[in-house]
Amino acid sequence: MNEGMQLIEHNSVRYWKYEIACTLALMIVFCSTSSSIAADNVELTNQFFVFAYETGESKDQFATRHKAWTSKEEQLVRNLLAELLFLYPKLLFRSSAGAKLKLLRTARTENELHYFQNQDFILAKTSPGVVEIADSFFTLEDRSLQSKTLLHELIHAADAAKLIAYSEEWIIYCKRNLVHLMVAPSFITNSLHDQPSEESYLAEALAVTYSNYLQNIPVPEERYFETQIAKRFEKISQKEMEFFQRYTLAYQCILTENMDEAVLLLKRCLQQYPNSVMSSFYLACALMYDKCDKAALHESRRCLQLITSISFPR
Repeated sequence: MNEGMQLIEHNSVRYWKYEIACTLALMIVFCSTSSSIAADNVELTNQFFVFAYETGESKDQFATRHKAWTSKEEQLVRNLLAELLFLYPKLLFRSSAGAKLKLLRTARTENELHYFQNQDFILAKTSPGVVEIADSFFTLEDRSLQSKTLLHELIHAADAAKLIAYSEEWIIYCKRNLVHLMVAPSFITNSLHDQPSEESYLAEALAVTYSNYLQNIPVPEERYFETQIAKRFEKISQKEMEFFQRYTLAYQCILTENMDEAVLLLKRCLQQYPNSVMSSFYLACALMYDKCDKAALHESRRCLQLITSISFPR
């Protein structure tokens, strides 16, 4: 049995261990005061995060841009995460999805969409199972902005496969409130060269809107947002946990060019969530890389149908 399937095979045990960890964490959080965060929650962050150096094996195409953490940098991020854990424990539990979220240091993040004029302004970037934190994050003199940046990225991590961002409920909300949400990308930088694509817009607008909601900043149609969107960030089912772990493993397999394993994992993902756009997209990519041309073409067409079936805001 391969490593990926072994992880999923034991997932029921992992899920209940996760439930116990969450319960204990909530007890600590709710029994703590702000003055005791450092004593309790900093250590608790070890249950959900790991300060890592690489995303995968040495073949990982992105590993070369990563760097070692300094003790000062690590302590700052631990303290910020401890504060976020105290304020938003359920979000942090979902963002780790029963496994430890990797935190990586990088000189600068690479934005594949290229809609930022100055890439140095990008403070952090999230991909499945990983948050990369750039040099620019540590040059900030505003600690509150550093905290908001981490919160923003953890929201992305909590919806790594964009199941919420591409959901019918969120798209309906976006279409009704498009004018209010158009400013979403300016959270990262004011140096926008072009507006992001519709797909990235949905994810960015979601992260900004949910971040505002958590910080008690008014959002449009707050009751609808709370019942239809926000509640989905407050829990994670065993089914979702299994899906996110498969999806994250598949993404890492693609980075390390282990396409056979990626294909198996992504097919299992699509068995659980047949309308997962990102699972279909990465499956088509893995099949194409593996020279399974007929299967890749079939999945590409299916992915296109999924995308066009989503009424993106105009």
